[in-house]
Amino acid sequence: MLDYLDEDVAYLLGLIVCRGKLIDAAPIRSLIIEFPFKSLTAPGVATTYDQPTQLALGSNKIRDRISELLGTTISVTSTKSKVTMTTHFLQNTIVWRDLKELLGGAKDYTNSTVPAEVFKAPTSIKREFIRGVADGSAWLRPGTFFRDRTMGKRRVFSAIDNKNWRLPIQLCFLLQEHLGVPVGEILWGHPNLRDPTCRFPNTPQGREHQIRIFCEAYEPIGFNLEYKNQLLQEFAHDDKTNRTLGIIRPCNPLARRSHAPTAKTPHPQEHSQKLPSAIRGKHFESYWEICLALGCQQGRPPTPEELALESED
Repeated sequence: MLDYLDEDVAYLLGLIVCRGKLIDAAPIRSLIIEFPFKSLTAPGVATTYDQPTQLALGSNKIRDRISELLGTTISVTSTKSKVTMTTHFLQNTIVWRDLKELLGGAKDYTNSTVPAEVFKAPTSIKREFIRGVADGSAWLRPGTFFRDRTMGKRRVFSAIDNKNWRLPIQLCFLLQEHLGVPVGEILWGHPNLRDPTCRFPNTPQGREHQIRIFCEAYEPIGFNLEYKNQLLQEFAHDDKTNRTLGIIRPCNPLARRSHAPTAKTPHPQEHSQKLPSAIRGKHFESYWEICLALGCQQGRPPTPEELALESED
């Protein structure tokens, strides 16, 4: 029964929040979870993985874990771009009702949020929830460098559907404030960030939101999909060995910036009805401005002492 929240339930919730759908069409109710992929290979530092094969193997292990939890039979199908897990509930079971309750009535990943119970749960529960999100939505590449103060350290990218503007803020808060994992930035699926020079004025934002975390910072959480975990460990080890000068700090939207962000060209899609009302019709130069407009409560402004030190420099 799902009348309590343990690691298995938290992991399932993470999968649903990032890539799941609940289809409540009595008499048959369905749970569908997708694992999309864009590339057939996943190269590491010294190893290259066949992504469809690894996802198929990993999804079988996930299927066994979830099947035991739900008490249902789960089918796994594969295509050239995704692996899909599907299970059906022939009755309105307590398991099905508890899932809907924990998800707060959300039916799919486009409007899902972090369940309130996860924020109240022990660290092991929160960690397993994040692993569910990462197994379903994150990818790593050897060339994903961030060439600033971090000296080219690699990152984990977690892609969130661009219709969901609440989930990235919540995941960032859970990672930074509850798990101590610093988030590098959120690349929002917003026209000012995705089309900063307005090359495509008639195209809505169109892309996913990306939560970007350095591999070293994310390593204590890890993945349950083995090949992703191997990639993470390869990149983190290589970065710690060969890119030791980088400093990884938590995202702080209230921090004083030494340089103004690059000016973005006003974009007609800033007024799109697809944007949430809190940011619709507004122009943004940087990702953290969007974070604050969407209600981010993290960070702190610099103290007078810190400002004085800056002025002396």
